[in-house]
Amino acid sequence: MPRRSWTEGEIKRANDMRAAGYSYPTIDKMPGRRPGAFRAAEYLVAERDALAAARDLRALTENFCGGPPPGYSALYGKTGLR
Repeated sequence: MPRRSWTEGEIKRANDMRAAGYSYPTIDKMPGRRPGAFRAAEYLVAERDALAAARDLRALTENFCGGPPPGYSALYGKTGLR
């Protein structure tokens, strides 16, 4: 099955189902989704939002020069600080 992105409507529907008490396997039975897809989508959306929030913490010079946001440099990945 080819990989496709989650639409905002699908994410909203899945979050509503999760809030209503449906289990992850039940939510994963949405048409065209593989098992475990919703948990992966939840993680990716959370990571996207965290990265967007971290970009707001950069200094003016870092923004101009294109430096990574705090916590997203290669150093953090190598040392396990993140």
